Amino acid sequence: DSLDSIAEAILEAFQRGIKVRVIADDECAKNKGSNIKLIASVGVPCKTDNAVYHMHHKFAVIDSSVVIMGSFNWTGQAVKYNQENIFFYEDKNIANQYATEFERLWNSFTTVIDQKEAQKAVEEEEKEQEEKEKAKAEKQKEKEENKTNAKNVKEKKIEKSESKKQNNKRVR
Repeated sequence: DSLDSIAEAILEAFQRGIKVRVIADDECAKNKGSNIKLIASVGVPCKTDNAVYHMHHKFAVIDSSVVIMGSFNWTGQAVKYNQENIFFYEDKNIANQYATEFERLWNSFTTVIDQKEAQKAVEEEEKEQEEKEKAKAEKQKEKEENKTNAKNVKEKKIEKSESKKQNNKRVR
């Protein structure tokens, strides 16, 4: 699952007019819960590697002076469970080298995530999620109704049993 806070930061920066571009592993971009489609759906330029061998870089260049890099997978699982590392370098020379590598990668990958297709996919995922939540709520309601019915049946049996006891006492 993707790390929503990273997606939110990317979207917020893009909405402020900051130039943002994303390259993602095509298989991960297709996963449910991936935020790549969400990011692309608002107009952030996104590409995927679409290759047998994956683009496995994990870095970001910020303001041409800061580089974030490491083994960190930028997912919720990485934050909660994995043994990961992430480094923050503030060095214009290193940032320039990573920016050059990003440009090389950007120009080498041709699979662009189309904004309209991403919007449609995000809407479908949201609809699917709503349906799952609705089904879960209905299942919970049914479960509670079954508990109530079972309780009522049990109470009726107890009442019937007590009534029989009362009748047996009267007969004697």
